[in-house]
Amino acid sequence: MREAEYHNLFNHPNILECIDVALIERCDRLHPNRSEVRLLLPYFRKGTLQDELTIRSKNKSHIGEERILKIFRQMSEGIRVMHSAQPYPLAHRDAKPANVLMSNDDTRYGWILAQWEKLDKK
Repeated sequence: MREAEYHNLFNHPNILECIDVALIERCDRLHPNRSEVRLLLPYFRKGTLQDELTIRSKNKSHIGEERILKIFRQMSEGIRVMHSAQPYPLAHRDAKPANVLMSNDDTRYGWILAQWEKLDKK
């Protein structure tokens, strides 16, 4: 449920929006009190940055320098916003190409908010 709460903290083009959240009670005899959180996220037809890198690797083609810099800037901006969160900054614990979604029109790149955690101030 914490991941859903984190999604709702931000309205930023480089942080994936959460459309809806549902808490589903599980009917499991071994764990009768467990529930499951389901998030409805936008569909990104182009998939992830990892998907593109895999295809390009097979085709032996490269992403152009200008596009690489654009992707990196937008990824960095999303992380900067999360690190500036109030009252506690958040950190992404799994920053990798598979957690970067590519927009359908190639104008923005959004982080999948998985494995974020609150950073305690010491």
